[in-house]
Amino acid sequence: MGLSVPKFSSVVILADSYWDSLTYHAQNMATEFLRHNYPVYFIERLPQRMPRMRFSDLKQWLFKKGYGNDTIINPRPSNLTVLGFRSLPPARWLRTLNRAILRKAFAPHLQKLRNSTVLLISYAPTYTQIDIASIIKPSETVYVSVHNYDASTVLPDLLKAELEIINSRAILAADSDFNAKRLKRLDTHNKVVYRLAPGVDYNLFKTASTGKPTHYKKLYYFGGIGNHLNLEIYNTLAQTLDVTFIGVIDENVKPYISQKIKLLLPVPVRELPSLIAPADMLGIFYKKSPYIDGVIPAKFFECLATTKPLLVSGMEETKQY
Repeated sequence: MGLSVPKFSSVVILADSYWDSLTYHAQNMATEFLRHNYPVYFIERLPQRMPRMRFSDLKQWLFKKGYGNDTIINPRPSNLTVLGFRSLPPARWLRTLNRAILRKAFAPHLQKLRNSTVLLISYAPTYTQIDIASIIKPSETVYVSVHNYDASTVLPDLLKAELEIINSRAILAADSDFNAKRLKRLDTHNKVVYRLAPGVDYNLFKTASTGKPTHYKKLYYFGGIGNHLNLEIYNTLAQTLDVTFIGVIDENVKPYISQKIKLLLPVPVRELPSLIAPADMLGIFYKKSPYIDGVIPAKFFECLATTKPLLVSGMEETKQY
């Protein structure tokens, strides 16, 4: 993954995603450690903001187990433990209650973790991370920055906690040049910031290659389908091309997707190459924004691995490629 670490007894990953979901950096990181026979504890996404006071949002926050639907069931090797539990938003005034929830969640694993050399890798820089570290007492902590929180709607306490983590003993890493520069700016100790590779399975996605297209009629996109996508481009192209979306659709954008675009449910990552193989080209069209300026999605590298023509827009980080 671009960062060399010594031998640890186990790895705890505090993720910004769910195990059974579209594949993001945290799952790719976990997969690398699993492949090298490390016991991995994958803590699924925990709250980063207060839920809005609409009934539908509260219901989702309280009862929804994961992101998307039940069509994605990713493999769970024997050395993987997935911890999915409810916690409160990571506000400072809720820390006492959150610590109680965390202690209960970790209780079955606590003795094993405390008696081993633990590496904690966090994608969620919250007070929850700080409290988890105080409970499991890792030998080393790595904070991986994959979000520009300065341009995101998160709790102000998250930014305070992130600053505390950045200026602690934690090793700092980022998935993009933008996020790496942001960490350097916030770090007062002038530490090295490691630039991590995406860790995608290039050999897997290479199987989607069908050689040079004889025509350019079918355009595919896979991944999250939400407000970050420039739907105007996809809708315009759908007037003359066969456009297919594969992924989880945000209900807020569903009415704005052209009826000419074919919609397919998401699938586990190992099934994705065969699903996108018929594509003549792939397209990742994002809306340019201060937040997207720091984004370089893993799917960008997965698309490159297919050797199919790739069209992109809105992402500053992809220009170097």
